[in-house]
Amino acid sequence: HLNALHRLSTNFGMKISDRAAVYIGPSLNVMISQYVAPDKMAPGSDLAPYTFFNHTYNSSAKDTNIKMWIGVNAGIRF
Repeated sequence: HLNALHRLSTNFGMKISDRAAVYIGPSLNVMISQYVAPDKMAPGSDLAPYTFFNHTYNSSAKDTNIKMWIGVNAGIRF
């Protein structure tokens, strides 16, 4: 079964010392899934707390759910 998570992100960083930097940026997450959990009737995952796109495409081979949501990346790089 197809069950994939893809992420596109752009980060902006700032050096805070000779050996460390901080970064932050947005990300676009896309989950494509044909997996059906034993307690569910439809394909997909509850991984995303919210989505701006959530659609299940029906085909003769397998139903496929696509979800998209926006996220944020942040951290410290040493």
